[in-house]
Amino acid sequence: MRTLISVYRSVRLTARALVKRAITCSCTHNSAIKRRMSEVSASQRSEELPYSKSCTSQKKPISKACGIQGEVTSDLQEIGETPIQGVNVAPKEPVQNADYVKDEKDGGEKSSYEPKCNDQPEADKTSESVSEGVPEIGVIKFNPRSKKWSTGVDIPKEMRRYVIGAKGRKKRKLEEETDCRLIFPSRHKKMRPVNIVSSKSQECVELCRDRIESLIVDTRKRAYYTHFVSIPMNHPDIQAAFTRFVDAVQNDEELSESCRELAFFQQAKKLHLTVVMLSLLDDDDMQVAAECLERVVGDSVRKMLDGKPLEIEVKGLQCMNDNPTKVRVLYAKASSEKLYELMSTIADAMGDTGLAPRRAETIKIHLTLMNTRYQWKKRKERMDVEKLLEKYGDFDFGRIVVHSVHISSLMGPKDEDGYYSHIAKFTL
Repeated sequence: MRTLISVYRSVRLTARALVKRAITCSCTHNSAIKRRMSEVSASQRSEELPYSKSCTSQKKPISKACGIQGEVTSDLQEIGETPIQGVNVAPKEPVQNADYVKDEKDGGEKSSYEPKCNDQPEADKTSESVSEGVPEIGVIKFNPRSKKWSTGVDIPKEMRRYVIGAKGRKKRKLEEETDCRLIFPSRHKKMRPVNIVSSKSQECVELCRDRIESLIVDTRKRAYYTHFVSIPMNHPDIQAAFTRFVDAVQNDEELSESCRELAFFQQAKKLHLTVVMLSLLDDDDMQVAAECLERVVGDSVRKMLDGKPLEIEVKGLQCMNDNPTKVRVLYAKASSEKLYELMSTIADAMGDTGLAPRRAETIKIHLTLMNTRYQWKKRKERMDVEKLLEKYGDFDFGRIVVHSVHISSLMGPKDEDGYYSHIAKFTL
């Protein structure tokens, strides 16, 4: 009986070993078959779609890999996102066969993949990249290959949210009403233009562009001021006269207490004439403003002065409103033969750029001496300067020659001399 049991166990173990070996052989055989099939398939694909011929001939169709890459990149640009890190959307091919277009104006790279067709005419290459490449601002182009019209519109980064709207509602509404598609650059690309594309007509692109530009103009009117064009008046002689004025007002007990508050006085090192206020929301706006000021100074202001110095006399006091008992700003009057013409020319040029409000009335030349807003309080007070104007209305601060005009920052740190920091400065 024991012998039979031992024989039975031996037979069962042998059977298990045979079954296990058979399964292993079967799996190995299947893997080998799959590997051979994969090699054959890859070989066939490489023969049918060789890399060197995928995009280099007009007679051969562009490979499916390039087409899928273009669709994915286009979708990612449309929603304003970049490809997820770790996921390589572009085909794994040498870098020299892809064009990476860098827009120096925007300070960023456009990582859109564009097949480089070496034996294709230059005109065809240009037309192929109209809608996929960096859009040209202000110029509407038609791509005969994609049968689409496109153009670029420059929207400052800080204003894009007004075009997109909450959860993209404004963007979708604008696209539906104009039959266009808006392709925004990725979020870390600060200054690339926004691409407007339409497959319906050129008029649709024009309508969408006009709507966006109108929205930008309206938004700028409500935007906060960040900079201003200024003429520094912090000459040592003016500073010394201003210090005497402050001491006289503070020590004059006949004056109202409301106009003797030290916090209301301007800092002597920051005395200036304001030419025009600016709303510069990004680096591109700053560059445009600087170029505009450089151009108007070189083309108009210097010719206006004709090599003569700009001499300014500062004498007399005036308030911004008609009621001297409720005043927020007290300023000194500044006068010069060419000063008003100079300031008007600069203000008009800045207004033409859209970065400053257009001048609706004559410029009020003023050198601010006191402003209740200088005091950091929630409740802004007013000054009673009626007696002050009677006693010091003809105060003479002196006459100086000014040599430069600045684009000054309202929020930046001070310059070494204590004046407002500037992003541009030009000699008159």
